[in-house]
Amino acid sequence: MANTSMRYEKREQRATLLGVLVSSTMLKKVLFWGLGFSCLLAPSALQAQISVDAKANSAHRPDIVAAPNGVPSIDIVTPNSSGLSHNKYDDFNIGHVGVIWNNHAQEVGHSQLGGIMPGNPHLRFSGSAKVILNEVTSGKRSALNGPGEVFGKQADVIIANPNGISCDGCGFINTPHATLTTGVPEIDVSGFLKGFVVKGGEITFGARGANFFSGKGVVDVVDIVSRHCAF
Repeated sequence: MANTSMRYEKREQRATLLGVLVSSTMLKKVLFWGLGFSCLLAPSALQAQISVDAKANSAHRPDIVAAPNGVPSIDIVTPNSSGLSHNKYDDFNIGHVGVIWNNHAQEVGHSQLGGIMPGNPHLRFSGSAKVILNEVTSGKRSALNGPGEVFGKQADVIIANPNGISCDGCGFINTPHATLTTGVPEIDVSGFLKGFVVKGGEITFGARGANFFSGKGVVDVVDIVSRHCAF
């Protein structure tokens, strides 16, 4: 099944799709290419809410807590031997204040969004994750209306929701590689992420767009993998 895919690489100031180069000036807005893609107005923002998939194996159920200043924080699950922390949700939305993925394996640290915070108890023996996979397993879309911060050691961040994702002010802090996809993750027997099976879904961008390119939202590489777009 063919995927709609766009990549932005900060270091090289270019986007690539199936070997085609696109100038960095075209990336002032997020662009998509693909078979039969459609561009529509983004839907109104959903109320921010994060809830775990209660039916998932305990190894995939993160703890949803809050930083001392009230910003939602996720104690990601213990990573496997490949460094992948695979977290499953019934609902995954980010409000204007943002969300924190706690990837800090030490006792205490400082988060840009949350201030002074304790480390993640799930990482006490494993150490920090290299990749934080956030998979929505329900039939609900995700609304990303604020920044997501990796607290602690840098890690790649993936948000995978086959029902669709809307971005209206979304962005990432302390991650070199971010992926938004409407695909279902494929994990091999060794625990490595092989890729995504994309059968549908739509990723939309609202008036506030996405902050991938400037300030604390700078990301080295952004992958957008979907069948349809709206911006």
